Amino acid sequence: MQDGFKIYKKINIYSNVDNELTTPLAVSVGIKKFSVFFQKNRPDLLCLPCDRYEILAAGLAAHYLNIPIVHFFGGEKTLGSQDDINRDILSRLAQLNLVSNKLHLNVIKNKLQNCNSKTFVIGTLAFDKINNTKILPRSIVEKRLSVNLKKKTILITYHPVTNFKSITKFELDNLLEALSLFKDINIIFTMPNNDYGNSYISNKIKKFCRKNKSQFKLFSSLGQELYYSLLKYINLAAGNSSSLLYEVPFFRKYSINIGIRQKGRNYGDSVINVKADKNYIFSIIRKFLEYKNREKNIFFNPYFKKNSTNKAIKIILNYLKSKKKFD
Repeated sequence: MQDGFKIYKKINIYSNVDNELTTPLAVSVGIKKFSVFFQKNRPDLLCLPCDRYEILAAGLAAHYLNIPIVHFFGGEKTLGSQDDINRDILSRLAQLNLVSNKLHLNVIKNKLQNCNSKTFVIGTLAFDKINNTKILPRSIVEKRLSVNLKKKTILITYHPVTNFKSITKFELDNLLEALSLFKDINIIFTMPNNDYGNSYISNKIKKFCRKNKSQFKLFSSLGQELYYSLLKYINLAAGNSSSLLYEVPFFRKYSINIGIRQKGRNYGDSVINVKADKNYIFSIIRKFLEYKNREKNIFFNPYFKKNSTNKAIKIILNYLKSKKKFD
């Protein structure tokens, strides 16, 4: 691994089926597999990031085995995604909650008034990852992706809207129709996550990219190093990924946030919310492809704090020391 850590165990909870049972079956399989693993290899502490259903399965398994949990980045809101309830449950299960800013601190404190959980503001670990990642030269990125980055380039990541499944099709169709109006620019797609509805997105984008392989590119995953490097050289990013609110502004690039998946999250001024209308999407993307405003305050990021990783490590070590006194 790039970070120097060896993966001790991989636990697969996915199926190849994309329907209403995809998520609940994955959670149930995950609880079983994580429970067996934790019982045989009992950790002193379980660190769980964010809000995915895979993480929820691990959290529930640890909770019932009385394994302490540290949950990162609770208190946020994504009203268009089922991740919202996962995040709240994980915050409630955790003995330590490490959040990205004071707004989320207050949310956690209001929700967990009767829970024995301590909450601290640390910022977001992603920025430490970026600072410790070697950004590849433009020529290397171009070679790996077979793309000419001297042309204007848009990066697209679109995930299912899990709380309103019919909206996924509507939003994606409008997005692709808007993108089809652009000529002589690079449009690079990354695949959606494994949420229910992902097969429609994947198939639709694959079909879209086959129309013009020189202009439209699709990658299943770029990996951390290549993804961060690409963010440095693109003109803007669009879709409905949380990366539009976190990493993209860090590289001083505008984000076009389409539809409702990220509704409820706070964000800086460089994140432009767009309704899912093809003409409106087209006009906003065209505007910000040419937009030259690079004032520092435009790219203010409410999730950023210095030395987030060191703050988290210090809090966790202090917790383990205090816990050991009572064991």
